[in-house]
Amino acid sequence: MSHAIPTLDSRLVKSSDGCIIYAEATGSSHNPHVVLIHGMTFCGALFDDMCSLPQTLEKLYIVRYDLRGHGRSGKPETAESHSSKLYADDFMAVASEFGLKTPVLAGWSFGGQVAIDLAANISPLPISGVFYINSTSIKSVSGRPIMRDIMSLEANVATSAQALTLMRKVCFGAPSVPPLSFYEDCFMAGIQVMQPYDARQVALRRNKNPVPYLEALREGKIGVFVCYGEADQMLDGTVLRKEMQETAKYVDIEAIEGGSHVVFMQFPKTVAGLLIAYICTRYYHSWMIDDC
Repeated sequence: MSHAIPTLDSRLVKSSDGCIIYAEATGSSHNPHVVLIHGMTFCGALFDDMCSLPQTLEKLYIVRYDLRGHGRSGKPETAESHSSKLYADDFMAVASEFGLKTPVLAGWSFGGQVAIDLAANISPLPISGVFYINSTSIKSVSGRPIMRDIMSLEANVATSAQALTLMRKVCFGAPSVPPLSFYEDCFMAGIQVMQPYDARQVALRRNKNPVPYLEALREGKIGVFVCYGEADQMLDGTVLRKEMQETAKYVDIEAIEGGSHVVFMQFPKTVAGLLIAYICTRYYHSWMIDDC
């Protein structure tokens, strides 16, 4: 696991309600713009390896930020401070700070839901497309049976630590993946415990209106790419795949054999290559990319 990121530009951004959002950028701003968003309990540091790849630095301008309640960002603990509008405002504050122009939103797991927040609260849509990485479904339940055990443990503060431990095991587990080393597990656990229990609870229960997003997909206002690991033990990627195939006018699919829930850490070059190819294929003209 590497943590040295070349040409890293990190900033603290103030959102509409004053909440501080930690964000960082890699690559050249002359490249196509991507906003990369992490999943529940973790933070943008999990993308270090993928963002430091030569192909990623050369081809993309990636801005990743820690969602409110996570990592290095502010951690409000009320339901009002985790409204859909504020999640959209956080995205827009980061996009404005870094001068982003219709970026592709790349969302892993829980992070993919921010596309719903944007469509419900910002018009016109400030993104050109969505690249899902093992993301949660919208209309149906995609969690594997083990998710019920995790959520049952998480419902009680006394057993929340057990929930986080099980979550790490499931996130990083796959038949072909060796277990986390002691150092790696401590690193991931440290990120998780930075999040207050109450902040996590309100984030998990926050309300979202998916109707405007689904309408935008049907009308072809944005396209989507569904990338998922076939060995994901947390989410069944075929559920979101089916939803997008039935809803979106423009949809691309890639299932990665042996991929776990953190497929971008397991196969960073593969996921980065798919993201670059997606942008080059779908948005070549709008970005005037000379060499994909």
